[in-house]
Amino acid sequence: MLVQAIASIHQALKPGGRFVAEFGGTGNLKAIATALSSALEAINTPTQALNPWYFTSIGKSRYYNSKALMLSIASNLLVQLL
Repeated sequence: MLVQAIASIHQALKPGGRFVAEFGGTGNLKAIATALSSALEAINTPTQALNPWYFTSIGKSRYYNSKALMLSIASNLLVQLL
């Protein structure tokens, strides 16, 4: 899903356009997530179902970005061929 999102953003940009985003990294919110989990457990609320966050590592982010770029390039080539 992340790969398709990145590819769609790339495809939506004008030639030479720039997209700036902030991505969370592995472990950067650990203290907040731990505190929130503890607070929810204290009131008998299941924490896993309420945690929407997924933070990837630098290596995985690099992989997803390169895969999305390849998808975007391939889709642009198909459009030109049709």
